[in-house]
Amino acid sequence: MGAFRDPAKAAAVLCAQIPHAPRDVALRMVAMRLEGPLPRRGVLGPLERFFAGLAAAGRAPEQALTEDFAAAIDNRAQLYALLWGLERWAPEVPLAAARPLRQVYDAALNAKYNVRPPRPRVYDRVGPPPGDWPAAWRQARGLLDRKVRIPGRPTLKPLKPKTIASVEQAVGMMAAARLWAVGRGVVLDEAMSPDLVDAFVRFMLTERAASPRTVADYLERIRMLALRSGLIDAAAVAAFGDAIACLRDEQDAAPPAKAEALRAFAERFDLGDVLLRAAACAEKATTLPGHTAEAARLRVKALVFALLVNGGDRQGDLLGARIGRDIVRRPDGLWSVALRQGKTGRRKENDALWPITSSLIDRHILADRPAWRIGEVARTHDGANLLSLAADGYSSYLPTAMLREEFDISGHFVRSLIVNALTQHQPDAAWAAQLLLGHASRTMQATYLTDFRFTAAMNKYHAVIGAVATGPS
Repeated sequence: MGAFRDPAKAAAVLCAQIPHAPRDVALRMVAMRLEGPLPRRGVLGPLERFFAGLAAAGRAPEQALTEDFAAAIDNRAQLYALLWGLERWAPEVPLAAARPLRQVYDAALNAKYNVRPPRPRVYDRVGPPPGDWPAAWRQARGLLDRKVRIPGRPTLKPLKPKTIASVEQAVGMMAAARLWAVGRGVVLDEAMSPDLVDAFVRFMLTERAASPRTVADYLERIRMLALRSGLIDAAAVAAFGDAIACLRDEQDAAPPAKAEALRAFAERFDLGDVLLRAAACAEKATTLPGHTAEAARLRVKALVFALLVNGGDRQGDLLGARIGRDIVRRPDGLWSVALRQGKTGRRKENDALWPITSSLIDRHILADRPAWRIGEVARTHDGANLLSLAADGYSSYLPTAMLREEFDISGHFVRSLIVNALTQHQPDAAWAAQLLLGHASRTMQATYLTDFRFTAAMNKYHAVIGAVATGPS
């Protein structure tokens, strides 16, 4: 141990090896060294180059940029050694700036060692290809893109390519159902008979677990081909109509899946919990190193939750928001958003977001950087996607995936929950829901109302809103 038994001498030895590092960094290193050998080798070289680069650029440790990390290392091992040392001995250095380097090195490593052959996707609703259909069906397939005149019936117009593809997929499933029936000793000829319709319905409901609505949709597509084929008589036409009507009635009689999911959510959570979970995710992110993927994802999750509740925007609109274009930071520190809705084409302005939402945007952009750098860092991301902080955005399923992780609901459900909150707290607040959701009429807004009431949950929601909307006290 020698000189390392004396902290002053130890500090002097280490400071000689890293002359550009702040003294408190060396002292923290000495404290660890006095407990035993340093658990990681190869740290001092990158650490010295890092602080030497900062000194040459005239930047404080809190102002470290990605280029400072890049200049201090030559490979992935050195980057991880540098990050390891900074986490322990220089906690004032924001490590989020090193995340782009981590992503580059990790991607290269994964491309070299973790390449896996793509798993074959198994589709349970793909039947035999047209080449394996009965001959009469194949012949009728050629009439899908033509005008067909049938005596005593309206002329059938040519189908568009997208519709033809859906018809072929549905008829393929009819062919699969026919083979399934044959395998069970039920022989069916090539005609689209009532027996074949019955077999198809049973096959789809029992073997493919399709919903009644899906089976009805398939039958409507199959009927498009059947009417052109000459293989359908009056009894079969009636069978198609009866089956479709029964399936539609069965689907309508079932409790709406959306309302059931919202009811299940209301039994355990409410919108206030979504905001509280956003705050919890942001807080947890602060306990993790700024360069980690887990911290970055937690910050994104916190922001997604807050934005969905704050503005009730569609997921796709949020995913496309760009800093400095659709969302802007005001001089008072709040962010204002004006999104052009992908569905309606109209621009929806929410004015200033709540203080908690604005704070989470700041945290997301800053990561582990100090708050006084928000103006500088926001300018570097001008024009970038709000959530990814890059040119390209995330998958359109990201908000739903995050909400399912925490609450088992989709992002679109939040819009319904907001309308419930507004109308239950203020029964005559349809105008507010219309403005918030960006609809042009109250009729469309009314479609988001669900049939259950949870007054206590809504009171909690408004209590949380009242607490967070005024910011920290």
